[in-house]
Amino acid sequence: MTKGRCKHCSRQGLKIICAKGLDPGAMAKASCRPGEDYRLGLSLRIPCDTREWYIALLNRCGKISEAQMNCINQKAHCDQFEEPTDAEVAAYEAEGEALVERFRLIAPLIDKFKLEHKGKSWQGIVECPVCKGKLHLSHAALNGHVCGQCETEGCLGWIE
Repeated sequence: MTKGRCKHCSRQGLKIICAKGLDPGAMAKASCRPGEDYRLGLSLRIPCDTREWYIALLNRCGKISEAQMNCINQKAHCDQFEEPTDAEVAAYEAEGEALVERFRLIAPLIDKFKLEHKGKSWQGIVECPVCKGKLHLSHAALNGHVCGQCETEGCLGWIE
């Protein structure tokens, strides 16, 4: 969550999800002039999903024409756009840092199981290095990936 981005919206794959129930496609279409292709600007133009760095990258690569850039630069109108507060941004960043720290603690365990079970499929339960609860792990012989899920809600869970 950053400034300049709506705190109610997020991206899930290519679909934009808005907690306020807004329709990003309708906003993008409404902000285009007749004949313009709203689809390119959809994920880049609406205020709930500003992506200035992505626009700059595409521009440097020469992948956006001047006409397309003009379309993208027209911001769609969103009456419910709301920027996050400084406190909300700080809380979001702290949550991200805590997640990174949890995975830093689990990395040695993952490496250990990859070495111990190389070429063999395995699954079991070990003590979670983060919360000391039960961590369910599995190792796939096919690709060597380790997946895990801690029983403690909000602790750890991943799929390689």
